[in-house]
Amino acid sequence: MARKLPNHPKKVLVIRFSSIGDIVLCSPVFRLLKNHFNAEIHWLTKATYSFVNEHNPYIDHIHRYEDNFKEIAQILKSENFDLVVDLHKNLRTWRFKRSLGKPTLSFDKRNIEKWFLVNFHRDWMKEPRHLVDRYLEALKALGISDDGEGLDYFYGSDVKNPLSVKRYIAYGIGGTYTTKKMPAEHIIRHFGNLPLPLVLLGGKTETEAAETIQAHLGSRCINMVNQCNLHTTGKILDDATYVISHDTATMHMAAAFRKKILSVWGATAPELGMTPYLPKHLIQNSVILEKENLPCHPCSKLGNDQCPKGHFKCLTALDPKKVDQKINNLLDL
Repeated sequence: MARKLPNHPKKVLVIRFSSIGDIVLCSPVFRLLKNHFNAEIHWLTKATYSFVNEHNPYIDHIHRYEDNFKEIAQILKSENFDLVVDLHKNLRTWRFKRSLGKPTLSFDKRNIEKWFLVNFHRDWMKEPRHLVDRYLEALKALGISDDGEGLDYFYGSDVKNPLSVKRYIAYGIGGTYTTKKMPAEHIIRHFGNLPLPLVLLGGKTETEAAETIQAHLGSRCINMVNQCNLHTTGKILDDATYVISHDTATMHMAAAFRKKILSVWGATAPELGMTPYLPKHLIQNSVILEKENLPCHPCSKLGNDQCPKGHFKCLTALDPKKVDQKINNLLDL
């Protein structure tokens, strides 16, 4: 039996275990809960990702989960929360919610609709489509309205930008899966003649691609791949004139910094509800680049290690004129 939601919770637990981009997408929930109720906000996440929100002023305490369910569950029980907000909605969160026995609030994952979109390319996703809007739709049950301010990302005042250039285009070339990342030779072809220096951002798995891009672009490219922690990456994005990004964490972080963004889509698609989530008055600052009229697109809601069809046309068969048009749209913002 569902427990009645409290009218004015004083202590709230928000659950989201992973990953970086998904955690950034949760940021409006922390802000709205704190501002609406002035409640004590706790966050339960995997220890690996706890640093993402370590500077978030809307979070009072972080609980770090490392496959130690019994230990963490006991700690959480002792907190005596008034409300649990589940932003992950899987078996693990169900176990925690069942253990705590408190009123809970969750959201519509739309997994069935996403399955049909990916497997049969039938778009039955109803509004609100975007994941953040579905989070905010759930908060209405608490009397909370969207403040229209979009996402948040916070880094410490001690974080410095290591770049000497003042105007540049940051490109997040990373992605959890190969089919979300444009190959290096295509990045060179499409983005090799931009009017500002191109600053490459990404992790260890993008090292080889970044070196290839820099070797071809020379002084027009600054390779910061695998050289920055997440907060320094955030500072570089925050200071960027423009941002280009695959469907990955840098895209959502750039949206949190209210940047002008060109997002590049491979195996996944905007229709799945994870586009750059900008404040309502800045939604025009998001430019989408994807292969049009491709029957197999999207082929995954998360990405794949290799193209299921073997051709990878979503990111290797883009019309150069269309790409140039999208770049110009970005630069004209």
